Amino acid sequence: MADVRVEASHRRTTRRRVDDVVTIIVGALFVVLFGAGLFAISQDGHPLSIVDEHIHFDTAAKATHGEIPYRGSLLGPELIDEWACGVGHEAGATSLPCGDSNLSADSIPSGRYSTGYIHYPTFFFAAAGFQGLWEAVTADSSLLNGFRAFSALLMTLGVIVAGAFAWLLGLRGARLISVSALPVASSMMVVTGIAVNPTSASVLTGALVAGTGLLWLKRDRGFVWFALAVAVSSAVAVTSSLPAGGFLIAMLVVLAGRRRWPELGSGWNPRWWQLGVISALVLVPVLAWGRIISARATIGNDVLYGFIPPAGKRDIIAGAIQELATLHTPWRETMGIRADADTFPSRVVQAFSFGGPTWITALVFGGLVVIIVLAIGSRSVSPSGERATEIDSARTRESWQSPLLLIVIGTLATVVLYPPALRLMNWLNFGFDHPIVERYSSALAPLLAFLIVMLVRNVVFSRSLAVIAVLVALGTVAGAGSL
Repeated sequence: MADVRVEASHRRTTRRRVDDVVTIIVGALFVVLFGAGLFAISQDGHPLSIVDEHIHFDTAAKATHGEIPYRGSLLGPELIDEWACGVGHEAGATSLPCGDSNLSADSIPSGRYSTGYIHYPTFFFAAAGFQGLWEAVTADSSLLNGFRAFSALLMTLGVIVAGAFAWLLGLRGARLISVSALPVASSMMVVTGIAVNPTSASVLTGALVAGTGLLWLKRDRGFVWFALAVAVSSAVAVTSSLPAGGFLIAMLVVLAGRRRWPELGSGWNPRWWQLGVISALVLVPVLAWGRIISARATIGNDVLYGFIPPAGKRDIIAGAIQELATLHTPWRETMGIRADADTFPSRVVQAFSFGGPTWITALVFGGLVVIIVLAIGSRSVSPSGERATEIDSARTRESWQSPLLLIVIGTLATVVLYPPALRLMNWLNFGFDHPIVERYSSALAPLLAFLIVMLVRNVVFSRSLAVIAVLVALGTVAGAGSL
């Protein structure tokens, strides 16, 4: 009997090792195919993107000279030359042609002033440093090519880091592949990886925050790594730190509610000082950079944004309600990737990718909402009139008091609440009402991917999600080079 048990244990161990090897091979193949496609599109000389790429390019170009834009900075000669004489811009040509002696910042259709001052300089100085390395290795002196290659590198690193944290969290097979592919499974996110855009770092920063945070949750140790990840994310962009919102809300609920519900967040013991540290890491850069902007400005907002009509209280209330009612999913097809598939297999995969993000949104958000409903429902009164029993609770693997469930609730609350809050904040700062774009949610994609695969352990669901995510991600870059 003992021999039989030993043999069975040996078979299980061998099977796990084989599964691990298969997971690594499939994951590596996905990274290579996606990264190669992303890099190829980033270097194909497409026009500057309508997604503010000219502002980001100008800011990075100034960083190569050690300059940081201020409110009142004029758009620089590198941008003027690239728009008029280089790849151009999706919005159209400059008002004067290439070579005209009067060509200047006034020839740029979007206006003469840079709005790059609103961004933290970290991404742009990193891009400038990479461009120097890029030129030394490739002998390509094009600033645009170097900056775009940096964006592609960051996004590819994000995929790798998401997979690495999935491995550390014990995810294998389809669940690990899902976590790796989901964050880049829409053209809305991938388009930032082929352009000069700080959002190209959102998958990487989102994976860092999600991975370190969930490891802290699982082990109840490792807060320092989580704090470092939040610090790095907050230093890149305000929206890059959004995944920390789910953890902040969960921490607050646990700390404030444990007196009434002692089992709340069982196994995870955040402290009030930790809540304060994470809050400071998220908020201090925002406040500090706002002061720096004001101190360095040479013109007022009325000059820079004078073309936008002012908005009143009724306008912002209606706008905030619109944001509250809109699901700002990170999975959206925008038709922003212009890779022309020229083989039948690539055309099929690309065709699937156009509708795939809708399915991913439904599966991820729908699945998380169902999990919450089942967990809360386990506390309800049973048909016999008695309190729900352990059998009733078995409908979900997670109790409503589970720290992982609290992270889900906090993350979904962040997705719903940050758009109206950001729109209101913009109105208070600038005086006009402007919609919030959904790509701001990009950094939330890794955390949402982790949560859905960790909570839904159904094999069919995991494999379906992995297949859809891989096909959509590869479909967005299908047609690039030999793909």
